Amino acid sequence: MNVDSHYDGVILGTGHNALVLQAYLSRCGLRTLSIDRSSVIGGGLQTIENPRHPGFWHNAHSFFHRAIDQMPWYRDLELKRHGAEYIEPELNVAMLLDDDRSLQWWTDIERTAESFKQFS
Repeated sequence: MNVDSHYDGVILGTGHNALVLQAYLSRCGLRTLSIDRSSVIGGGLQTIENPRHPGFWHNAHSFFHRAIDQMPWYRDLELKRHGAEYIEPELNVAMLLDDDRSLQWWTDIERTAESFKQFS
């Protein structure tokens, strides 16, 4: 592979913040290079298939990014038009406890409040 060694900037990491930065710098006409120790881009937004359970895809790092598709950069970079899709499950987060209870965060605030009642 022949790589031109002239870049206006080098970005360390390929998480979503680094990729957003790279997109905006590119819009300004700057040539950048992103370098990451991982062979898969995406950082905390990375979705991978579990090798022990084919067909089960999950976030590799972060558990959920609430309303990320409402961020100004998401709309500005027209990510939906380019095929990006962010799926928000009804049950966002659950914390399982040893006493068979669970604390649950839902997209529906009433369901979330109901879950919290058992702890207050």
